[in-house]
Amino acid sequence: MIKKPLFWLIYVIFVVVAAGGLMATAQIGPIAKDYGLATLPMMLFGTTLPLLTMTLSIDNLCNGFTRPLCGFISDKIGRENTMFIVFTGEGLAMLGLMNYGHDPILFMTFAA
Repeated sequence: MIKKPLFWLIYVIFVVVAAGGLMATAQIGPIAKDYGLATLPMMLFGTTLPLLTMTLSIDNLCNGFTRPLCGFISDKIGRENTMFIVFTGEGLAMLGLMNYGHDPILFMTFAA
């Protein structure tokens, strides 16, 4: 398998996408601090946490939920169409975070 060029192409794409996701997650803290939201208390389901902690928790839950969901969707409509939908959604989320991230609820929504 490692002799096939397609394997190395897929491997490089995986590494680049994973690195981009890790960098985006690592920047949620500085973004929240720049917006002045990091320590703002937020209440969700009877639990009060700082906005940054709540956002990262919701981000992890969404990450765990969307992995099998995207696998299911990929099985139904194909991986190229699924990746188009996922990358378009991620781009819109980044634009939303940039334009509307000053609002605490929208910050949590777009960051997740």
